[in-house]
Amino acid sequence: NSLAHMSLIMNHPLLLFALTSFRKLLLSPTLLQQIHPATSPVFTRRSIFATVSPLIMSSAFSSPLPTTPAPSDTVLEQALILLDSVYGTVDSPSFPLPMSTNEAGLCACTWKGTSKQQKPQRRYLWTDAFAVLAYQSISEVYASQGRLDQSRQYHEAVEKLIKVVHECLGKPRSNKKEDGMTPCSVSPTGYVGLRIGKKESRQDTDFGMRFDGQYFHYLDKWLFALARANHVTDGVRIAKSSFPYFFEDAGRGRGGVRWKLSVNASRPSTLPATYPNDDTLNALIVYSLLDALNKNNAPNELSL
Repeated sequence: NSLAHMSLIMNHPLLLFALTSFRKLLLSPTLLQQIHPATSPVFTRRSIFATVSPLIMSSAFSSPLPTTPAPSDTVLEQALILLDSVYGTVDSPSFPLPMSTNEAGLCACTWKGTSKQQKPQRRYLWTDAFAVLAYQSISEVYASQGRLDQSRQYHEAVEKLIKVVHECLGKPRSNKKEDGMTPCSVSPTGYVGLRIGKKESRQDTDFGMRFDGQYFHYLDKWLFALARANHVTDGVRIAKSSFPYFFEDAGRGRGGVRWKLSVNASRPSTLPATYPNDDTLNALIVYSLLDALNKNNAPNELSL
């Protein structure tokens, strides 16, 4: 689902290829026999993960990458109208506009952008991850058309948005003790992981989705966006800072990636033990992508 969702908003062949490979694996009669023996009439996330995870990486590059058609001018225009309505125009001194008060909580940081006047920020990690993917793709489309000034403008938008997200969601939302995050020298933000930016917060987050925290299905989208935007080292550092807190090793083939942590990266008291799940599979995909992109441009100690 994550691969399909992201493939809809970006113009890049690697993701489409990963999605195609994954579908091919799931539709393979041999694979289905391994996952779904005749004696077991029910699919489970755990059984699919256990069988698919080693296969998807080994077969990922077994055939040429497909090509992704460039969006039409109408589609591009519609995307820009939508993005401008949320973030403001990329040439505006106030870019990126804060999220509305009913969508995100106030951040402690302020953001100058390209203007002298500081303003409070409200950021939301899920929305901003897809915006980075969109702005990066738009920049690449303009570059392919020879419209280099516009390409550069949208590349600068990507850089600004990444910077403000790390300043706001990579750091505590206030100086209150209950909003504290765990310091980490590995992470580019100075703290473990990233908050998602919910309106409400408390020290021990809830089991549901009301309060702020670190949600892995938001973080994996941001890591993928960093990979697309050539911020691979930042992505690797955030992954390395947060993985020990998200991962739970229960032994005997159990354990996996927790779907949620409190803002200080502690396990919420209401969260049960985790098992292999779709967050764990998403981690395998995104970490493998970051690691593959990282090998040629970062020191070995940053290997995932």
